[in-house]
Amino acid sequence: MIRYAGMNGHRTSRTIALAVALQVAAGAAASAAAPPMSDPSYLIHPGDTLAVSVYGEPTLTQTVTVLPDSTIEYPMVGRVSVGGETPAQATTILDHAFAKYLRTPIVSVGVVSEGQLTVMVLGNVKTPGKYTLPYDSHITDAIAAAGGMGLTDGDYPVARVSDSGGVRDASLQQILRQGDTGDDLTLHDDSVVYVPSPLTFNVEVVGAVDKPGEIPLSEGDRLSTAIAKAGNSVNSNADLNNIRVTR
Repeated sequence: MIRYAGMNGHRTSRTIALAVALQVAAGAAASAAAPPMSDPSYLIHPGDTLAVSVYGEPTLTQTVTVLPDSTIEYPMVGRVSVGGETPAQATTILDHAFAKYLRTPIVSVGVVSEGQLTVMVLGNVKTPGKYTLPYDSHITDAIAAAGGMGLTDGDYPVARVSDSGGVRDASLQQILRQGDTGDDLTLHDDSVVYVPSPLTFNVEVVGAVDKPGEIPLSEGDRLSTAIAKAGNSVNSNADLNNIRVTR
């Protein structure tokens, strides 16, 4: 307790003690109302669900979702940008926003759940379809969610990602075979990932084979594949040292 000398010293000491008690109580109540905080270094991003508590203002204590433009729409203060900020930084931003309307606002912000992406994966993957992925996922995450690549002969293809940012290309050969993650594109909500299948074509195999004629091949197949598909049994009596390829 703090005491001051004077005729009304007793009353003054009681008033100051009450004020200090109220401040302590307010801080304790705010801590109790604060939602569980995420990793302090976590950066808020679109799709996250935030629990915002404003002490003493029950109508302003709400759960909100971060919009695609990294903002939240909040009563009294309107649109506030919190994307790319930590929960502590978002708390400070909202403190300043509410300070225009409230005297010494006590605000706390916590991340209730992380936003997720809905991504469509099509083409040469094992299980094409729509998948839910964590925010900040990449094209390799989408392919892994779809069960991995389908059968591929030769080099991996150039995949395409289409979303609100336009159409982007990613060399899967560079990413998966050469370990160059620079092409591992970051996905957005509602991105569509398309992995081209190997091109198919027909070649004509004639001469000393079991089944001469047109043989279907895929891009990357070798000459030996064409001969094997046409049949190379001992009955064909083929001279494998004398093969001519005409394009």
